[in-house]
Amino acid sequence: MLTGAALVLASCGGGAITPETTPPPGGGSTELPPVTTPAEQSGRIPGQITPFTAGQASSVRPEELSESAAVSGSGLFDLALPGATTMTTTYADLLFNATDIFGSCENVITTAPDSLRLYPIASLKTDTGQTLTANASGSTTAKNWWFANQDASYTFQGDCLGLGTVNATFNFKLGWNVLDVTYSGASTAYAQVAAPTSPVEWRVGGLGSQRLNNALEPWKNSAAYRARHRN
Repeated sequence: MLTGAALVLASCGGGAITPETTPPPGGGSTELPPVTTPAEQSGRIPGQITPFTAGQASSVRPEELSESAAVSGSGLFDLALPGATTMTTTYADLLFNATDIFGSCENVITTAPDSLRLYPIASLKTDTGQTLTANASGSTTAKNWWFANQDASYTFQGDCLGLGTVNATFNFKLGWNVLDVTYSGASTAYAQVAAPTSPVEWRVGGLGSQRLNNALEPWKNSAAYRARHRN
């Protein structure tokens, strides 16, 4: 039997009645929250080749990357490094597992996400074949630029060829991270620092030529690096 209200609706020619939507418990929204990604730290290397003579070099670039920067008549350059998308696609095969960064090591204790991949730059090549390192004359500290494919905390302890004892803690951000690396002979220390905004001194025949066993670039002692430079 139709109720009085139903009879009134029927007599007025009303259509189907749409049921009300019941909100989720607690009155919350049914929309999913937006997906957020960490901000990327862009990378650039501002440099001054020291000492510099006219005609010594017209460009610089990292050893394995195709990006380069022109060198001015006074030895200045400003090298823009590739972004995260390029590093994780075009250069994906060059990225290292976190422990490979320190090369050949013993007594290793480390914590890092399995998915963490890194790419370090500790030297640049000129178009005339010279190797440059970012350290002032007489200093045992050199600047490095390390790419990380994600935000990650990473600790490493070990005794490594060319480095001595390493006991380091990193808090990487997605993109390029700048480090001061200090060599004392028996040990090597790593400190994350702010990205430089003024030209950094890059020297020919500096710290890089004085360190044995690839100490300035210990990843060159890793099986991963040697495999891709076998030929």
